Amino acid sequence: MNGFLREIYQRVIDKAQLNPDEILNFVINNYEQFDPNWHALGFIHCKLMSFEKGTLRLHIWEGQEKHPEEQREKIHDHLFSLNSFVISGKIKNEFFEAQETASLDFTHYAYTVKYGNKFSQLKLIDKLYKVRKLDEKVILGGEYYEIQSTRFHRSSLINGSTALTLVATYEHSIKDPVTLSKILLEDNKIRDFLPYDKRQWRDKLLLIRNSL
Repeated sequence: MNGFLREIYQRVIDKAQLNPDEILNFVINNYEQFDPNWHALGFIHCKLMSFEKGTLRLHIWEGQEKHPEEQREKIHDHLFSLNSFVISGKIKNEFFEAQETASLDFTHYAYTVKYGNKFSQLKLIDKLYKVRKLDEKVILGGEYYEIQSTRFHRSSLINGSTALTLVATYEHSIKDPVTLSKILLEDNKIRDFLPYDKRQWRDKLLLIRNSL
């Protein structure tokens, strides 16, 4: 299993051609080996494997199914850079400029996201930001996109449909990622990881594979 996933990780890093059927068949046949969970940003997240330089992840973006701990505001950066291959569906990426300001015309509060053992914690930081949108791009099935760790962005579904993305992270740093919010959130809020049923996860992957 390690060898196959390592090869796929490197292909995503290189933005090389992929065989989605082969990848999904592998994951479906080995679904009990993985631990999917709801991500606070609204998608079903599954880390397939960790490597020396990063991780390989599979994200199901579900337009109809939601979870109670989903983060309302979703502009954020990362502690890593990433390449993502859209296996199916469409993803919209919006990019933002966030300028630190001390004035009353700020638009967003800022929170660091600290990760622990099966939980994350939002911590209000003593910075205010004025945020403006710079650009947006829609990525179709069969296409790659790249996001650098320091770039504030928001990713979302198109028209509330379903999408599946394969993500390779790299250049991990020790900084805490930052999320921005127009509203003042609960400080030190603990968000427990919410496991997603493995069989339901497998069944969703089967439906996506059969629709390719």
